Amino acid sequence: MKFCSLCFYLVLTLFAVCANASCSDPNLNRLTLTLHPGKLLDNKLVECKQWPADPSLTIFVLPYPHPLPIEPETTVYDVEIAVVNNASGKVVANSYQTDAWESDANKIDHVQIDTGRYQLATAIRGFGVRIHTTGSSKANPFYGEQLSLYMIKNQRLINLLGITVNDFTGEWDTNCAGEFEEFNRILIVLPHKTNGFADLLVKETRAKKKSLSLSARNA
Repeated sequence: MKFCSLCFYLVLTLFAVCANASCSDPNLNRLTLTLHPGKLLDNKLVECKQWPADPSLTIFVLPYPHPLPIEPETTVYDVEIAVVNNASGKVVANSYQTDAWESDANKIDHVQIDTGRYQLATAIRGFGVRIHTTGSSKANPFYGEQLSLYMIKNQRLINLLGITVNDFTGEWDTNCAGEFEEFNRILIVLPHKTNGFADLLVKETRAKKKSLSLSARNA
């Protein structure tokens, strides 16, 4: 019994842990003062990453929480996403979205910049922003991951799509017995193109799991 409960706890803990190093890029302060002077930044969710496809550039994700929550324990964020030249500090492309994220009982746990091989066209490389969300209920666990895909066009960042790539939910007795559901999606860039842009494929897998208490197993 204790073993089962411990295993489940470890699974949830692993979902919530991420190597989310705080952004220490020297252009961060200059960027925030230039784009949104006076706005409060949530430093816990700030993320930045040098772009492997072009090491002269760094991608920034800057979440600005609204000063007044719409409901208790609910925070709404405006989000700036910017690509910056490392040498000059100049913004190469950016996008600002109001009311972009909402963190409530399902709390935004961390943010990741995904610089995978999103080769969208011959000369266009995209990148992703992944938002990881964790539920606060022990009896009804939840974990979610959202992926937004961006590309640069005319000094603007274009949001091409936003999909849920992982969703884990369940209901259990907080000891061992319970039922859980999970689905995972993988975004694949295909080799063939339409109108000059690569076609995208989403593969999905779904699973349902049920755990029983020791007494129920022996019944």
